[in-house]
Amino acid sequence: MGRKSNGAKPQSGIPGLLWRQRGNSGSWVVSLSVPTELRGRIVSSTGKPLTRLERSTKTDSLSLAKRRYSEVMAGLKGELEDKVGRSLETGVERAKRAVASAYIQQTSDQYLNQINQIRTEFSNAYPQAASFIGEFLDDWLHIVNSLCLKADRQLTDKERREAGLSLSYAIKSARETNRTKAEQGLFAEQSDVDKMFRKVANAPRPESIDDVLELKRDELGERTFANLKTTIKNWKRIIGSNRLDSITAVNLNRFARYLKKPKPSGGNGFTTNAANDASVRIRSLIKTYNVNIADEASRLSWPEFEPIPLTTTERKERKLEVKSVDAEDAKKVLKYAGENNQGAWRALLILCNSTFRASEVCSLRWGHVKELNGIVYFDLTDSKTVEGIRRFPLNSRLRMHLLPLRESDEQFIVNNTWPDWSRPKDGLGYFLSSAKKTLGIKGRVNPHSFRHAAGGDLGYHLPEHIKKKLMGHAGGLTDHYTREDMKVLADAVEFIGVGLDCL
Repeated sequence: MGRKSNGAKPQSGIPGLLWRQRGNSGSWVVSLSVPTELRGRIVSSTGKPLTRLERSTKTDSLSLAKRRYSEVMAGLKGELEDKVGRSLETGVERAKRAVASAYIQQTSDQYLNQINQIRTEFSNAYPQAASFIGEFLDDWLHIVNSLCLKADRQLTDKERREAGLSLSYAIKSARETNRTKAEQGLFAEQSDVDKMFRKVANAPRPESIDDVLELKRDELGERTFANLKTTIKNWKRIIGSNRLDSITAVNLNRFARYLKKPKPSGGNGFTTNAANDASVRIRSLIKTYNVNIADEASRLSWPEFEPIPLTTTERKERKLEVKSVDAEDAKKVLKYAGENNQGAWRALLILCNSTFRASEVCSLRWGHVKELNGIVYFDLTDSKTVEGIRRFPLNSRLRMHLLPLRESDEQFIVNNTWPDWSRPKDGLGYFLSSAKKTLGIKGRVNPHSFRHAAGGDLGYHLPEHIKKKLMGHAGGLTDHYTREDMKVLADAVEFIGVGLDCL
């Protein structure tokens, strides 16, 4: 059957095993439907969404095609999972869904109509084998699903045996359900077994961590998003799962402690804070998922985890850690920049005499320099935080050395290629790293160390609310800048910075 057929299209009697005619011959192919929700991610070479995947059994013999069916179908399912970038269900979960789906298929009116049609066609074509055909069709669903379960490489031998028993139970239950429906008609009530199988078959598939990651793309900056991707990569390696429901308190605890473990012991050698922060970043995916779902019943619980406590030594080091740049080191790098890179010199001049972040400095244009009642100030309208949107008066050093360099309003003050980078502040970071090595500086000289130094200068001399206003932190002065406010701030900024005798 199936060889060079000139009549009706051959039927295999097995869903998904189809005949494809090619001229005077053809072959049997295995066809797998692509779930509707995944069709946008499974496309043809021309970009058209695919509704099904097909692979040939490479034979026109039905008996041989049936023997190859389970292996080809298992390969297709694996290919589908690879194409969508996830293989989330465990072997046992997939087996349960397959068994439940077999039950539902055998109790559907469409299935019963198809089986009756095939039984009639086969019996008419082979009347002498009518009894055998009837027995085979009664058992074919069990046979086909048994072959698929045996081909699942994720199942252990014990799990395969248990899956086989479950399948036998499902087929038996389906026949009882069909018999009840035939006998009772409209008065047939749904049994507990029927409810159980339908619940398993229709349960939502596990969510992928990578899918939820895409929801965070618009929430995060480029660098933060890249860091989260790296953290997720570590999670997959350590926890061994891409499933969202793998984010549990137990796994979060294990993840942080594995990252903290020294490299010689097989860990990553993270600091305590870095390891704890990584678990916090992973846990944030749960919140992102919960605020984006439409079904309340699908919400995931918020896992609590136990951060790694700081040791006594770490607490001491943290308290004694010097985060600000030393004044003499600041003078050295400023002089070095003046001799080697005018763009870096301008950036460092501003950093030394303000509370700005490196990203704020690199985004400054001359149009941000304004004047109010004789006070010249930077008008920051693009900041990392809402509180960071502020007016910052130029101190005497900036007025003396920066203002004479003024150009048109649209020009960047730093005036180099950094503003065109995806992360402009990296340019300054690279320069300082090189300068530190060249000058043999031992202390901190990264861009943020200048901001720490400015915070220290303000803290020694000024009230806390003035410091917060200049630093761009919450809780400072009112957002309305009066003449008195600007004068107070203008006086305060004179405490920031180092002497520019190096210029």
